[in-house]
Amino acid sequence: MAAALITIVSSALPLLAQTEPVKSDFYFRSLSACLQARSEDHKNSDTRRDQGSVIVLREKHITRGFPTSVGMFRVEYLDGAALRRRHAQLKADFPVVGIAPVEMRGDLIVVRCSIYSFTVRTTMLVRRKLVLGEFGGWDVQWRYDCISGKYVIGGVKKWQMEM
Repeated sequence: MAAALITIVSSALPLLAQTEPVKSDFYFRSLSACLQARSEDHKNSDTRRDQGSVIVLREKHITRGFPTSVGMFRVEYLDGAALRRRHAQLKADFPVVGIAPVEMRGDLIVVRCSIYSFTVRTTMLVRRKLVLGEFGGWDVQWRYDCISGKYVIGGVKKWQMEM
């Protein structure tokens, strides 16, 4: 009986680790800040697409365990194969948010959230090649707050690709 209980508990530990709150994660908090900035940026635009639904490029080391709801947004985390299927379903290009690994810029830690235009191209050499055209995004700047002993968001800066 005790062996069965130990087996059940030990098999549940990985599940408990996955359900830990990710709200303190740099990447999750950065994604949340980027989506909020994107929403504010689109408030006055004529964009017709559903602003409450977002597709995020699934990166196993960055987005693993993230919830499907980030603030007021419904989020789908899709890998390359799922992006191809979605493109075939929609028969149109669509935006995808990507999160880059952290980088140090002086005394700041920066997480870059890029907005890509996703499409699938067929060439003579490659059938159904994924193409992510980066056209801008937001840099979430983190700084260490000595008083609170925590990292806090120091700013969310919009950037665009220069042609």
